[in-house]
Amino acid sequence: MIYDLAILGGGPAGTSAASTASAYGARIVLIEKSRLGGQCLNTGCYPLTKLCLFSRQLVEMRKSFPNLTPSIKKEEEFLKLTHFVSATLVPTLSEMVRKSLADEKIDIVYGEAQFFSRNEVSVEGNDGWRTIRFRHAIICTGSVPNNDRFSNNNLVDNFGVLLEWEKLPRSVLLIECGFSEVELAFALNELGIDVTVIKLENSILSNEEGDIIDYLILFLQSRGIKFINDSQILDISRDKESKQVELLDRFDQHRLFSFDKIITSSRKPNYSNLDLPKIGVKIEDGLIQTNRKMQTSLDNIYAAGEVTGKSWSANIASEQGIVASLNCMGEETAMDYELIPKKILTYPEFAAVGLTTHTAKQSGRPFEIVDIPISSCAKAQIRENVLGLARFVLDPVEDTILGVHIVCPDASEVLTAMAFAIKSKIKVRDLLHFPFPHPTYCELIHHLATEKKRRLTKAILSTG
Repeated sequence: MIYDLAILGGGPAGTSAASTASAYGARIVLIEKSRLGGQCLNTGCYPLTKLCLFSRQLVEMRKSFPNLTPSIKKEEEFLKLTHFVSATLVPTLSEMVRKSLADEKIDIVYGEAQFFSRNEVSVEGNDGWRTIRFRHAIICTGSVPNNDRFSNNNLVDNFGVLLEWEKLPRSVLLIECGFSEVELAFALNELGIDVTVIKLENSILSNEEGDIIDYLILFLQSRGIKFINDSQILDISRDKESKQVELLDRFDQHRLFSFDKIITSSRKPNYSNLDLPKIGVKIEDGLIQTNRKMQTSLDNIYAAGEVTGKSWSANIASEQGIVASLNCMGEETAMDYELIPKKILTYPEFAAVGLTTHTAKQSGRPFEIVDIPISSCAKAQIRENVLGLARFVLDPVEDTILGVHIVCPDASEVLTAMAFAIKSKIKVRDLLHFPFPHPTYCELIHHLATEKKRRLTKAILSTG
């Protein structure tokens, strides 16, 4: 039997690709080495989101019931949560993925794959080796922990270790400063852990709207989280029951810190066992090279997700999987990275979509900025949480939205409407007459249109 499509990896990219191709009546096989759902479902975004939501509840309870909060046994509740995630949530969601694939008539093969040719893979499973032939393939094998760049890397844990903790540590160091580190810093801090985040040079957050990220960082610092900027890790060692980290800061000063736990989300693409060079798939700087169709150097083999290094988030991996699958099915389509929504599930949240002021400047196009304080929303006043800001990057000539960057509770819920407005090039003036639900944070969009109308009227009046 020859499959129309073989998909290697059952994470967000692989399952999205499989589901997309199934609508075309294709014969599909999905090969998974261990558990369906990938790192995101099993040890990454899903467990972290559950922990963040729990910590957000602690924040809101502290605000609403200050006398009740001290009675909450945080360590006991944390252990209940991790047990629920490991014993119930992850198995349930993984089974939902398996059932969905089965309902779509997708064959699932468990085992480790290795390319034999550009149209064949050999899979080693519990029953030995088998050969699978295909017309097209999509590599979605994700990533694995990357602690190699640290001295004594056995002292550095990855995010999945949280599910194995039997008690809460007193102090934690988070290395890097990406979305996941900030989320975890917030969650652990609310559990009473002393949290420090090392922001290495060229961190992921450096690509976001600086003023808005600074706003969020200042809020988290006010909660007690410590951030160390632009430092280099020189050494990691053990000292009795703690772990010592030697840093070289931006002033070339050596600094020594002690922590109970050191955690990083650092990962690297996972393809070393696939034998890709043997069949001619091009790899540069440790990444599988693809075009915007997610096509590799071989025209019948595609790649999606973390193996491409274009992003490390599940929603982009899913979209890449869909794009790759559509191209395998004969549909011409390409990735658009400008309109991928991003969020940090802290309290308040950070959410963004579209161009930043920096990328707007680089594009050479005209732009303007409109900042709307969250306090202008009735919902913010009702929730007694008025700290926050929404920044809109606009095209003043076309009267359209280029980008949105928000810090406020539930900021990510505004993003879908924003992404649609950007994609559809809706005129800002037309948003003035759209009746947004009240009271919601979506009314920030109406406040934007009102502010633009005010500026325009003022400019007209000033010119006589």
